Amino acid sequence: METKFLSDGRKVVIVGALNNQETIVQEVFVTAQGDEMPGGERFIAKSLHDTPVESYLSKENARQEAAFAKAKAQIESVNREIADTKNKLSLYRDQLKQVKAFADHIDEQDLNHFVDVMAGQLNYAVQADYRIPKIERFSEYMSVIENSYGNKRYEGLKMMSVLGNSDGKIGLRVNRWGDGSGGYSDVTFFKTYEEAQEFVKSCAMKLLESGSLRVEELQQLKKMSIEFSDEEMLLIRQSMHSSYDKSIESLASQFNKSKEKFEADKAYIDQQLNVI
Repeated sequence: METKFLSDGRKVVIVGALNNQETIVQEVFVTAQGDEMPGGERFIAKSLHDTPVESYLSKENARQEAAFAKAKAQIESVNREIADTKNKLSLYRDQLKQVKAFADHIDEQDLNHFVDVMAGQLNYAVQADYRIPKIERFSEYMSVIENSYGNKRYEGLKMMSVLGNSDGKIGLRVNRWGDGSGGYSDVTFFKTYEEAQEFVKSCAMKLLESGSLRVEELQQLKKMSIEFSDEEMLLIRQSMHSSYDKSIESLASQFNKSKEKFEADKAYIDQQLNVI
């Protein structure tokens, strides 16, 4: 079976010569298994080639399509670089804003405190809390201790982060673990226990101002040896008495409403018995 190729790339089998210029051919098809076999109607062809050929137009179209695809990919790459550059510029802009804010407020910052923290010159740590924070020794607070079945093992220091706020203030945060995992907490460090006591006391006074200081927290403060003046104790008593009086009034009101309902329920039951 003699085969040739048409100008459009189709493979054909020679059926017979019609004349010196024309040949009767039949197109070759490929089965799913890859076998070649003649099929379809026979037709006359003039231009036959020994190997597959490609027209200049077809080759040019393919070249242009490849060039277009390459140009499109380059444009997408450039657009990605532009987007990345914009993101970096936004980051640098915010960094410069923070640096400027810090520079504008640098005289207001206690940089000596920051240096003392980094040098380990401060002895006590107070972790931020919504209620009353506790005072811990710097060495104990900053240590990562693995407690397994009562056996304690030192594993290193917790990671500390130094943050500059938009107003130029320095903030210190300590992570739960040394690798920065486990969340973080805002922490204030003090050189003396008395300084830490004053800070915790100020937290208690804020709760007192909002009328939410509890007796249990007052007892907690006493365990930390935090003392109040007679004037402060009068304010505490006045605030807490007022809060408890309101709670008693609320509970008494709820009790009276519940009592009225129970009496009404009893009366209804008695009424049903009389009907029977």
